[in-house]
Amino acid sequence: MIKNLGKLKYFILKKDDLKGLKRTDFVQFTIDNRIYKIPVIIILDRFKKSVDWNKNDVHKQSSSVPKWIERANQK
Repeated sequence: MIKNLGKLKYFILKKDDLKGLKRTDFVQFTIDNRIYKIPVIIILDRFKKSVDWNKNDVHKQSSSVPKWIERANQK
């Protein structure tokens, strides 16, 4: 399953955005007219120790597309 988060100005993600998705599913979004499709397992592994993430707060990245998202992008 692929959940489309639509167009984003920068990478922003809430834990609720992954609700109902399995670790084998994907999240898709567009930043700067480029489509990114990231496996849920990579997102979960990346943030499993994050205090803000575990409190269900929003995760933002100051740059528009973090390097780890670039590497994880499934073309």
